[in-house]
Amino acid sequence: MKKLVGIVVLCLLLPKLSFAHHPGKNPSEIWLLCHNIMHFIGDITSLGYAGANVFVFLILQPGLIILFMTLWLIEKFK
Repeated sequence: MKKLVGIVVLCLLLPKLSFAHHPGKNPSEIWLLCHNIMHFIGDITSLGYAGANVFVFLILQPGLIILFMTLWLIEKFK
C-alpha cells in the first residue's frame, strides 16, 4: 500500500518524471498515473498488466455495479 501511495504522490508532484514510457505521442498525466497503477496491481497480484486490466474492468467494476445496484434496490423497496 505504501508503494502505491508513493507512486501516486510522485506522479502528481513530478509528472515529467514518469515511471512508464510510452512510444509516440506524450500521454496525459492522468493516463500515465492509471497506467502505473495498473502495472502496480499486475505486479502485486502476479497477473501482469493485461491480467490486471481483465480483473479490474471485467470482474471488479461490473461486480461493484451489481452490488451497489442490488443494495440500492433493497433500500428502495423497504
